[in-house]
Amino acid sequence: MNIREIAGSSDPLFEPLLELYHREFPPETREPDERLAAEADGGYRIAFRFHVAEEQGTLAGFVRWGYLTETNAKFIIHLAVEADYRRQALGRKLVHLVLGEDGEAVPTLMEIEPKLWPWWESLGARVLTRTYTQPSLGEGLPDVPLWLIAIDPHRSASAETILRFYREVWMLDKQEPLVEKAIEGCGP
Repeated sequence: MNIREIAGSSDPLFEPLLELYHREFPPETREPDERLAAEADGGYRIAFRFHVAEEQGTLAGFVRWGYLTETNAKFIIHLAVEADYRRQALGRKLVHLVLGEDGEAVPTLMEIEPKLWPWWESLGARVLTRTYTQPSLGEGLPDVPLWLIAIDPHRSASAETILRFYREVWMLDKQEPLVEKAIEGCGP
């Protein structure tokens, strides 16, 4: 199994990555394909990266993530593994790749559905807020209630982290109802 960063939207595994993305994530949690292509080509305001796991040129899984400079945290946006490669610790390997990237000792944040909590907890994550809401990603799509969690060995993530996250990723400030609600639900 080889894990590597994709070489832009022209990479031969970019289309299979999009296919997996569409199968594994509901429409209300997906940005448009054009946005992912822009990210892969380095043309987005946040430098998101895509790492793929491949076996003999076939996509096995991917992680989409970035470093948030204002928040001083990494952000795993999407993590998916093809059905034939599940239960082989591939998801863990992709997460550990992000955790170890650049040797940074900063929190790694994720937006998750509560049903996924046991898996993330097994990786050492903690819940920052159970009242986090992902803003709508498009016309006619709802806001999505999720949990915001962190793998944070130094336990440095806080309500301030949530505020900075919303500001940097979603361009929303403290007075926005979604932000207020998430900060109110911030655990110790």
